Amino acid sequence: MPVRIEWYDPETPIVLSTFVGDITRAEAEEAIATYIGFLDNAERQVHFISDVRSIGKTSGFALSELKALADLLQHPRFGYVVVVGSKPTVHFALKVLAKLFNLRYTPFGDVEEGARFLREVARIHSL
Repeated sequence: MPVRIEWYDPETPIVLSTFVGDITRAEAEEAIATYIGFLDNAERQVHFISDVRSIGKTSGFALSELKALADLLQHPRFGYVVVVGSKPTVHFALKVLAKLFNLRYTPFGDVEEGARFLREVARIHSL
């Protein structure tokens, strides 16, 4: 599967997603369902790191077609997002989502740097 999703730090909690290769609509929907499962079972906000350094093309869907994406981004336990990698199309999509859903995201150069940021955010805001 081109999307690997795992707990990076269950104590904070932080979920790490690593994207490798091309992503289909079905794979994106499966990933979103997995994220919602993490959120539904959490007792507090869950933060996400998305490593997109090796992502390929995303085909077969438009962001506006994914109702599940809106459900994810509006979930009451959806926290901050860190994006590792500098894919222009990914950052463009995130800017649009930030405007539409008040998405709190920031880019970082590597996973551990992003995790340190998320731990600090969680500590400061008691999330």
